[in-house]
Amino acid sequence: MMRIFVTGASSDIGKKIVRCLLQEGHQVICLSRQKGFAIKGAIIIRGDLQDPTRLKKDLQGIDMIIHGAAITHSDHAYQYEKVNFEATKDLISLAEYCGVKRFVYLSTRAIGPGGGGYALSKFLAEESLRASHLDWVILRLAEVYGTTKDEGINSLINMVLRKRIVPIVGNGEYELAPVHVDDVAEVVLGVTRHKNIGKRLYTICGPKTYSLNELVSLLCRLYSLDRIVVHVPLFLIRIAAYLKRFLPLPFNITRDQILRLQIPKSSDFSSAEEDLGFSPIRFESWLREKRHFIV
Repeated sequence: MMRIFVTGASSDIGKKIVRCLLQEGHQVICLSRQKGFAIKGAIIIRGDLQDPTRLKKDLQGIDMIIHGAAITHSDHAYQYEKVNFEATKDLISLAEYCGVKRFVYLSTRAIGPGGGGYALSKFLAEESLRASHLDWVILRLAEVYGTTKDEGINSLINMVLRKRIVPIVGNGEYELAPVHVDDVAEVVLGVTRHKNIGKRLYTICGPKTYSLNELVSLLCRLYSLDRIVVHVPLFLIRIAAYLKRFLPLPFNITRDQILRLQIPKSSDFSSAEEDLGFSPIRFESWLREKRHFIV
């Protein structure tokens, strides 16, 4: 049994990971800012990632940190930098100081300076972890589905199911590799089980890559839907994303998200398959299984 410290435990991905860790018999300590947040069997610590010095006592005797807390949607790049980079860098330093053995970082496939503030902040956080003395593992996650949040792939599914007219960003050829939340949790468990794996980076994505156009077509075909697809030029979306910062426009998209769609991404999960036994379900298979419940 290990003592595992988890950030971002209140997210759907975090909850799934924590429950899986508890089932494996680990002692799990979760950092949360949310009042009333609880997971049966887990220890909840109230705190803020941006004030890590208060965590010195809580990190004593911790075997592993699983760091999933992050800001994912913001109109202000400095927020990504403060939380995703600077707070992560401080947590890494504190982990070294407290003698934490391993550090698992949930990162993103949309990584690098060209992907906007979020992608840059995650890239810088990765670099900080690589430069540390910790035994680290970086998991670059693709677009996660199967959660309760109405965003990303889930938002696309709901839009196609409920709306007659489906707007698509640009030409719709931006590629996604959806990965199920259960597969993400399972690969994290794989890291905990393979204690000899360290200083490794893995891409965690679904077994098939789809363009936005292909995803919409797939949903329409499986659910026998007749939808009108409208391709919205990128310059109009950029203008709308800018105006949304000042006006109460009826949509939730940021300039940063557009850049993330455009940045090149790896879909090679062979290393995770070989080292961790990662075998993700096909998105299409999941849709076929769930179609009677989704509609």
